[in-house]
Amino acid sequence: MAYKDEDRYRTWRTWYNMLDRGTNKNCKDYRYYGGRGISVCDRWKDFENFLNDMDTAPKGKSLDRIDSDGDYEPFNCRWATKTEQNQNRSHNIKGFTWNKNYKKYEAKIKKDGKKMVLGYFDTAEEARNAYLASKSLLHSKNRLPEITRRLHSVWEAI
Repeated sequence: MAYKDEDRYRTWRTWYNMLDRGTNKNCKDYRYYGGRGISVCDRWKDFENFLNDMDTAPKGKSLDRIDSDGDYEPFNCRWATKTEQNQNRSHNIKGFTWNKNYKKYEAKIKKDGKKMVLGYFDTAEEARNAYLASKSLLHSKNRLPEITRRLHSVWEAI
């Protein structure tokens, strides 16, 4: 894997900030991450493992959690642009509303600018889970080589 020192440093800084937000109670942003239960997986507490799983940070992208309420771990993180991250903020990911006609929670997602109904559910949690599963699939599109590489590095570590 060839990369410049500045790429490795940018990736290290991202890793360090992730650890700081998730584990350091004195970090100014801890309350938004570790303080609300978001943790860093044990594997990623070592920079080399993080680097092997995520590769170097591409220019113009930063670390993003696909499920913004989920932990920092290989299958919940990606490199994303600022625009992609803004669309993935926790206040934007509700993904469901109460449908008074059906008297159920309606899960929906937006794809290619069109809203798609995912289904109707008895509980808000079921609707949210349907939304998050669909969202994860949308984000995983064209990520097979990346996912394969991550699986390989995880299995090598076991």
